[in-house]
Order: sequence, then structure tokens, then C-alpha cells
Amino acid sequence: MAPIEKVTVRLPDDVVAVLKALVERQKFVSVQDAVREAVRRLISSELTAEDISAILMTQMDDRVKMEDLMSDNSSESMDEALKRAVSDYVRSRMGPGG
Repeated sequence: MAPIEKVTVRLPDDVVAVLKALVERQKFVSVQDAVREAVRRLISSELTAEDISAILMTQMDDRVKMEDLMSDNSSESMDEALKRAVSDYVRSRMGPGG
């Protein structure tokens, strides 16, 4: 698993109350999981798969060829393969429950 970096965020009390309500309603296992999902959604809405790939490629020690991202005998497009690979990478960076 990729290294996990802890990030501390200060949020207004009302935001924390809403996050806790989501947990109580069993939408998320924990406030941490709710925040992780919010971050994922923010990244997906603000950046294209190509943008994310460019950012991550500068951070990754082991570079992979785009063809290696695609499953063998798959009808998956290069764009779908890239999105899947980026999503998998982000999940691995987010840690358990992510």
C-alpha cells in the first residue's frame, strides 16, 4: 500500500455537525470517511483524468506505460483505464475505508 499522509483540517462546528449527522444516518462509517469521499468528489469535479494523471506522474516513483493500465482482453478505452488507475491510486493513498 502507498504511504498515507495525515492532513489536519479545521472545520466550522456546523459543518462537523452535518458530517456527524451523515454518520449517524449510516451514510458513512465515520466522519473521516465522509471527508475522504468529499475530497474524492472535489478532485473528480475539478480536474480531468489527464490533469490528475499529470499531477500523479510527477509524484510516482514507478512510471507505468499507459498500455499497462489496461486489462488484457478488455474493451476498456484508454480514458476509462486512466480513470480507473487514477481512482485506484487515490484510494490507495486514502487508506483503509477509502
